[in-house]
Amino acid sequence: MGTVEGRLWGDLRISGLHVAMPGIAVDAERFDLEWQPLAIFRGRVSVSELAIDGLRIRDDRPETPGPPGFTWPRMSSAIPPLPIWFRSLQLRNARYDRPGQQPVRIDSFQGDLLFSLGTILVRDLSLRMPGFQASGSLLAGFQRPALRADLQVIAWKPVSGVDRIEITTDLAGTEAPAQLDGSIETTLFSGTARIVRLQAGLAVTNSSLRLRSAVLSRPGRRGRVTGQAELVFGAESPVFQGDLALAGIDLSREVPFLNDLNGSISISGNQQEYEGSFVLEQKDRGWKAGRLEAGFRGTTSSLALTAINGNWFEGTLRGSARMNWKKLLTISASLRARNMNPAHIAPAWPGTINMDLDGTVRLPQNRQPRGRLSLRLLKSRIRGEALRGDAAARLDQGTIALDRMVFEGTGFHGKAEGDLARGFDFSVGLSDLSLLKPGAAGRARMEGRVRKKEGAYSGSVTLQGRRLAMNGVKAGSLDLRARIEDREGFPFSLKLSLQNGAYDLVRFDSLALDAAGSLRDHRVSAALRSSIYEIAASLAGSWQEKTWQGTILRFSGSDPEGVWKTTEPASLIISRTRFSLSPVVLTGKGGELVRLQGSGETGPLSGSFALDWRELNIARLNEWLTGLTVHGFTSGRITGKVLPDGLLEVSGNVDLSKGGISRTIRGLEVKAELRKADLALHWRGEVLEGKLSLVFAEQGRIDANLQAPLPARLPIALNRDGPLRGALSGRVREMGLLSLLFPGLVQETRGQLDLDLRIGGTWSAPSPRGTLRLGNAAAYFPAAGIHVTDILLDAGMEGSTIRIASFKARSGKGSLQGKGAVFLEGWLPARYEGSLEGERFQAMFLPQMRLQVSPKIEFEGTPKKLTAKGEVRVPELLVYGPPAEGPIEPSEDVVIVGGQKEETAARMAMEIDIRVILGDRVIVKAEGVDASLGGEVLLTIRSLQEMTGKGEIKVIKGRYGIYGVSLDITRGRLFFAGGAIGNPTLDILALKTVNEVKAGVLVSGTLQRPVVKLYSEPALPETDILAYIVLGHPLGQDQEQGALLMRAAAALLSAGQSVALQDQIKNRLGLDTIDIESGKGEVSRSLVTIGKYLSRRLYISYGYALFTGESLFRLRYRFGRNWELESRSGATSGVDLYYTIQFD
Repeated sequence: MGTVEGRLWGDLRISGLHVAMPGIAVDAERFDLEWQPLAIFRGRVSVSELAIDGLRIRDDRPETPGPPGFTWPRMSSAIPPLPIWFRSLQLRNARYDRPGQQPVRIDSFQGDLLFSLGTILVRDLSLRMPGFQASGSLLAGFQRPALRADLQVIAWKPVSGVDRIEITTDLAGTEAPAQLDGSIETTLFSGTARIVRLQAGLAVTNSSLRLRSAVLSRPGRRGRVTGQAELVFGAESPVFQGDLALAGIDLSREVPFLNDLNGSISISGNQQEYEGSFVLEQKDRGWKAGRLEAGFRGTTSSLALTAINGNWFEGTLRGSARMNWKKLLTISASLRARNMNPAHIAPAWPGTINMDLDGTVRLPQNRQPRGRLSLRLLKSRIRGEALRGDAAARLDQGTIALDRMVFEGTGFHGKAEGDLARGFDFSVGLSDLSLLKPGAAGRARMEGRVRKKEGAYSGSVTLQGRRLAMNGVKAGSLDLRARIEDREGFPFSLKLSLQNGAYDLVRFDSLALDAAGSLRDHRVSAALRSSIYEIAASLAGSWQEKTWQGTILRFSGSDPEGVWKTTEPASLIISRTRFSLSPVVLTGKGGELVRLQGSGETGPLSGSFALDWRELNIARLNEWLTGLTVHGFTSGRITGKVLPDGLLEVSGNVDLSKGGISRTIRGLEVKAELRKADLALHWRGEVLEGKLSLVFAEQGRIDANLQAPLPARLPIALNRDGPLRGALSGRVREMGLLSLLFPGLVQETRGQLDLDLRIGGTWSAPSPRGTLRLGNAAAYFPAAGIHVTDILLDAGMEGSTIRIASFKARSGKGSLQGKGAVFLEGWLPARYEGSLEGERFQAMFLPQMRLQVSPKIEFEGTPKKLTAKGEVRVPELLVYGPPAEGPIEPSEDVVIVGGQKEETAARMAMEIDIRVILGDRVIVKAEGVDASLGGEVLLTIRSLQEMTGKGEIKVIKGRYGIYGVSLDITRGRLFFAGGAIGNPTLDILALKTVNEVKAGVLVSGTLQRPVVKLYSEPALPETDILAYIVLGHPLGQDQEQGALLMRAAAALLSAGQSVALQDQIKNRLGLDTIDIESGKGEVSRSLVTIGKYLSRRLYISYGYALFTGESLFRLRYRFGRNWELESRSGATSGVDLYYTIQFD
């Protein structure tokens, strides 16, 4: 013992304290004790401070043979319950040494310790050891075993991003073999973010630690790991064993494609040897889905994966891998991939890939890594074509070298070899770019050489393409040559030539780019040409001291509106800290002028710019626009500032005079001529403010203003919850706008629109309101063939709803009125509803149908569908069918070559069910029927081209007439059984009364295909019935009357009945032929001809023209097998000789 100072009964200080026991020695440089002995009489020992500096404990006791054991210390209950309170217990620079083991060091320990009734409680604990520090509280029970801790451990240097750990335990004594049992919770932090949390049950026995029902999770991220583990203290080294289950683990931040990992892991072993297995499965779609299982075995210096078995890309993965770090880190693997489908990462490249992959990497200490990798494609196919190839690579001194890489197949090939230090050569060729990307076209070839020396690259590349098309870019030919030389200044050159190109709206004949020089001195020129316009530019520049300084030497162009060009060179400077552009001034035809200048700093970003233009002809834009044509002259100025704190200040004014715009959409042209337009913009603070005034030459005027919550700061981000203010007012003549909103349904719209709208609310929830009035409007509905005029609409808007208080319109001699509502989405009509009433409104005016209605219906719909129900009275309906006989129409399967194709308008879906009640003027005229009808029909419309009906219509009165024959309709009904409204089923009886004989026809079938049969009272032969209908008396022996009846039968009756009746008439008159011949299609020259065979070889006939009175006598005689002689005598006479050729 060294020196002792102070009093035993108060303050005590000991220096050089030494305590020796068998096999163990304790030394302390300083021992300080401050306590209050009189507190003992109050039933406790009170120590104000106990501080020990330089504590050294050397433990030379021999190891106890056998497995290590653990016994929780127990304190006899016989110990007097005298509490001991250390208000401040301090330990500094403590160390515990044991031969053959690393020493345990404690830099400092401090806490408030209370010992009472066999329990130690440490509060305000602070512990510092090499690498970390800990704080918190601790309770340990030794009469009733217990361990409760609430600790926080902070690492001096983060380990894998973890810099803090919180540990909470709640353990209590339990039955043997466990000594303590309870729960433990551990949370790992990175900064203030919790990254991992472990919750588990913990049991401590005299030979093991057991974790049960463990749950490992990451707050704020999906998935968790559950399982159990045990650490057993064996005779030589501890043995561990664990089984874990993974469920829905999201590792997308660490490995982007692992977002739903599931599986299990089993492991057992000790410090020297361990083994186990795992099964991992990624549940996802496409290439992200996969499964991998393997066994593993490891030691203190190696790890081997055996029997790797996986499923990926619809294929399999087999192989093995090994890692060894005994002398140097070595990693080797051998994998076999079979039947993998690359379409999972490149949908346009389906196929089957089979390959072998072998590789080894060695990482010597303090030296660059070395290794080899080989890949060999086995029988594989891509997009139905064979794929061949192999590759071999080396990693030496940190440099990757390709000994060989060749891939080829139908239509493509690729080859590469070498390394960057000596030179890397490559070539790629594609005969069809669609192999690279579906939808692309053309062929291309690229080859080159790249080298890296002292951190700088050099080399050359050439690219050639023909008939290219990809991503909207098209070119007839592409030639690119680029080169960087490996010498001082690194001179470079680049030449690009593109012929017959197009991109989106831009089409050109040629594009040329030429750059040459060095970093210190280079020039660039470019030219874009077409048959309509030309643009050319050139600049010179220099890169020195991390600054590029250049001069825009020339910027010019021409188009149909004239030539424009820069007036003088302009300087451009770009560096890491600043940029500037001296004024670029462009001038053009008629005083056109554009001026742009700006400057600023890059760190932090700040600066200003100004753009001015005067009398700029906007018709120059027409060459770049499709379907849109503009004209006019604009002037304006826009200025802006970027302040160092990221704030913006932008203002500007734009005006347009003598302008106009027109656009054709779906064949409809919408145009507006502007007398004047003014736009003012101010962007500052939290609001972007704009004012717009449009004065149309004929259509009226519109004024608008808007205050949008777009803060003027970088980065630009809309404040969707910020206030929105705006107004729109004006009077505009509508000419064609509705045709765009309802294509195919309405055309030729016009009217006068008065607007007074306001908008409030926020950007995400706008609140519009106002009034709208449409007057003096009209529209043409082509599918119905009607012009609607005198349209009047009064509406109010509130939010996203337009309420139509009043609607009126006229069509024909009638009118229509109603009310409704239109519901908007995205400022366009999404749904509407309403009701209509009217009187004699002309709903259809088509060649085959004319319709007037008096409706009382309710409707609703969208721009694509209309639904309506109700009742419609029909004061007038005229249905016209084809005439009794007219021009022969071509069959439906006839194709007219070169004929004009009919345009089909867009069809609107409909769901209309209307009961139609016929009025006093409903007339059908078709196939000889002229009838007045009555009744009612349920009309169903699914489109304006598809209308069906169901009901019955009766013939009030009518007649049936054809070729001069007129019959009274005594019974008539039209049945609508759900078919087309223009083709009902007919049941008509039409008669002609002659004395006591009633003769006529019975009509059945459909309106478009009627079936007509003869009918009489009393029953008569069909020849006599026809004679009564046509002649008014029975058929006699007059052959001219027979010809007339045959003609009437053909016209009046159905085809089969007409032929049979004609045979009856010929037999009755004793003739071989009766015919009516038309003279070259002229009715006035038609002949009634009768004929008779006097023998097999001799035929005579007589014909009489009904309208001109001319007659024609023919005699035809056959002699021989193929010869005939015919003589004609009439107004003209002649003899013809015929030779007949017969084909079997």
